[in-house]
Order: sequence, then C-alpha cells, then structure tokens
Amino acid sequence: MQREVYFGQHHALIERLLADPSVTLHIAAPSTDEDTICGYIVSQAVPGADKARIVHYVYVKETFRTLGIGKAL
Repeated sequence: MQREVYFGQHHALIERLLADPSVTLHIAAPSTDEDTICGYIVSQAVPGADKARIVHYVYVKETFRTLGIGKAL
C-alpha cells in the first residue's frame, strides 16, 4: 500500500474516532511544563460494559519510557 493512501485514510479514521463521545484522549505531561507531552492514550468505552475500554492508541516518547507512564495512562 502506498504511504500516501495509508496515511490519508488513517487521518480520516483518527478524526472519526476523536469525534465519537465514547472516545477519550488522556495526555501525560509534567505539571511544570505545559509545552511537553510525555505520552498519550486514546481509548473507547465498550457499549454495555461498565469499565471495559478498547485501547486504540498508546504512545510514550522514548525519553520517558520505563518510567511507568504507559501503565499510569
């Protein structure tokens, strides 16, 4: 698959996900530096399940890995 096709469609998928009210985005950032993002997670509530969530994306910048940020998210 061509890179342009994949990323073009992937961007549309992300836009649809983030427009869904059952999808949440949580960002890990130091409280002392609002310009730095350490990592993020995008998850979605499972219909009919109390606390179950689908994790679509989780990312922690390499510099901040092994600090437990991914688990905390």
